[in-house]
Amino acid sequence: MVFTSKDDNLTKAHVKYLESKIVQQIKNNNTVKLQNENVPPLPKLPRTDIHQMDEFYENMKILASALGFTFLENFNDKLDEQEEILYCKGKNYDAIGLYTDEGFIILEGSIVSGKHSPSFEKYEYGRLKRREKTIEDGSLVPEENGNNVVKRKLIFSSPSAASGFVKGGATNGWLHWKNKDGKTLDELKRRRS
Repeated sequence: MVFTSKDDNLTKAHVKYLESKIVQQIKNNNTVKLQNENVPPLPKLPRTDIHQMDEFYENMKILASALGFTFLENFNDKLDEQEEILYCKGKNYDAIGLYTDEGFIILEGSIVSGKHSPSFEKYEYGRLKRREKTIEDGSLVPEENGNNVVKRKLIFSSPSAASGFVKGGATNGWLHWKNKDGKTLDELKRRRS
């Protein structure tokens, strides 16, 4: 994804300012792994340039979001606005998640089963591969007891993909994710009167 200005009036300092804001936002959201772990410092700009670059940044967010890339959205504010924290609990797993417009999010500290069913390996190849990748990138850390702990928020396309990842087998996430009162996600979101 490339952004340019229509007048080609972006200076090197402007680009550094935008880069710093983008990297800082991604680090704050903690949902995307960056290749470069350094956060470039904000360069000194005149107030008018800062205002213009902040406006440019907001336009970048809108365009990226319209194309389905939500990594620039202020994700942590959205988490604070969520009305329902959801839980997926079982013998070898204990996960906390949120159902959002961006997808289903498994939060840090969740326990993911280290085991998986034979069908998970055979039919859920993408989820098994994702588990392996999240362990490789440090988002999921194995524990001595054989289970795994989520260290970085994980986003899934559906509640079922998230609960299947947590449990290690095919599940109906609409029924497995429940609020603190035991109501299923299905009851909370689909069956509203």
